[in-house]
Amino acid sequence: MTLPQREKGASVFFFGLIGIYIILNALPAGSGINNMLNDPYALIVLKAGQIILSILLFVIPPVFFAYYVSGDVKSYLKFRSPARPESFIYTAFAVLAATPLINLLADMNGKMHLPSALSGIETWMRQKENDAAVLTEAFLKMDSSSALLVNLLMIAVIPAIGEEFMCRGVMQRLFSGWMRNRHAGVWLAAVIFSALHFQFFGFIPRMLLGAMLGYLFLWSNSIWLPVTAHFVNNGSAIIISYMNSHGILRANLDNIGAGENEWRLTMLSSAVFGGLLYAIFKREKRGP
Repeated sequence: MTLPQREKGASVFFFGLIGIYIILNALPAGSGINNMLNDPYALIVLKAGQIILSILLFVIPPVFFAYYVSGDVKSYLKFRSPARPESFIYTAFAVLAATPLINLLADMNGKMHLPSALSGIETWMRQKENDAAVLTEAFLKMDSSSALLVNLLMIAVIPAIGEEFMCRGVMQRLFSGWMRNRHAGVWLAAVIFSALHFQFFGFIPRMLLGAMLGYLFLWSNSIWLPVTAHFVNNGSAIIISYMNSHGILRANLDNIGAGENEWRLTMLSSAVFGGLLYAIFKREKRGP
């Protein structure tokens, strides 16, 4: 079997797994889920299940795909191509600087409405959004440092590794090759990345975040730069939530940049964000 044939066969299996994941998430949540979230022991089970499911669906399949297609996981997923050290610092600050802009776009996206003929679909979409919000709120209740560490593992570390392996390491690479256009590969992977979260009224900012992750991968030719950005994005939200709940800090990151009188902050942070991305591009422009 030639390499393209192996890649084609593996792709059918790989995207089949994604299809199963989408179908499972499209189903309505069980009626007992809210009761489970009020039970601390059931919440532990849910968190353990989330960790196991994330590993099974997002971490292991890209690794097996890379091994089956190339026989060299580290090379295929770009483990061996470290980005420049300063790029990791710029990336972390760029993600934080993008917060006001992302919040503004999320606020605008959340106020969008479908045509009246599609009201049933919009109702379903908003229900999925509400279900995700309820689950997230329950997960973010952290009464100890150990709960913080579990959440960092579940929401920041594993998704940063697994989703970047899948969306950038495999999908973006496949799409770029199939369409013979690296930019098309970045954006198509970003669309799927956003869709996989099933939070439709945050689709646009998450898609743009996915595109940023894609270009970090493209410019650096290293999976670790988008993994870092993904971890900082998720991890900072968890840490600030923990600090808020323990009275260490009083700040709501979700509102920064979305207020009526915060356009100057949004413009300034967007300029800083753009400048940092440009600095990364100038240092890393050595993509495949």
